[in-house]
Amino acid sequence: MNIGIISKILRLDKALNFINISEKKITITYHISTSLMEYIFSKTSEKLPKTALHICTTQIVRVIQMSDKGLHHLLKSMKNDAMTHNHSVNVAFLASLVGKELRYSPQQMFELTYAALLHDIGKIRVEIKILEKQKISYYSEFQLMKQHPEYSCSILQNNGIINHHILNAVLQHHERLDGTGYPKRLEKNEINEYARIIHVCDIFDTLTNTSFGDRFTCYETFMIVKGELLHTIDYRFINILIRLMHSH
Repeated sequence: MNIGIISKILRLDKALNFINISEKKITITYHISTSLMEYIFSKTSEKLPKTALHICTTQIVRVIQMSDKGLHHLLKSMKNDAMTHNHSVNVAFLASLVGKELRYSPQQMFELTYAALLHDIGKIRVEIKILEKQKISYYSEFQLMKQHPEYSCSILQNNGIINHHILNAVLQHHERLDGTGYPKRLEKNEINEYARIIHVCDIFDTLTNTSFGDRFTCYETFMIVKGELLHTIDYRFINILIRLMHSH
């Protein structure tokens, strides 16, 4: 275990108590969280540092809840690349913002953010050469990639995580309202609400922070989503993101 990053996280709550500036708290929490996820994705073991994950998730929720002025600073802090560990943290912060707008309870905020942080953890079972491809050209590779939600759920269960809201959110984050998603081809309200939020945030971050080709602006991303993903995503949540971005 990387003692350095884990020890930093164990001291995170205490360290942030001495900082009064919300923007600085956001920056520190973001960078500590990305370091943790980078460590997790670089390991050969699937054993998760659950205490560290719990602390990071709790702190993400806290910094999102504490300030209405932190979104602009958060967007500046988010790393603009498609590395899975950065993407995971970006989606967790965005999902937490949506949860706040929905007036989720503290328990709901934690479950949503935890699931978002670990929604792609199953990709550690997918070959790196497939993950790094700009375009998957073989059917067999696409089928392997499509298994990552099930892998993610399996890894969480193997680590003793039994909360069915979290597990369903992770398992279903690529399902679509029209039944064309995977792995179970669920439709509409069959899909966990957290999963629908994570799906929207996943698409937003992928389009705005891709390492492959041109990055899209927030406006271009929303136009793509509104134009090409009709009937596949929950518009309540993309509209929340649009409203948040427009107000900052």
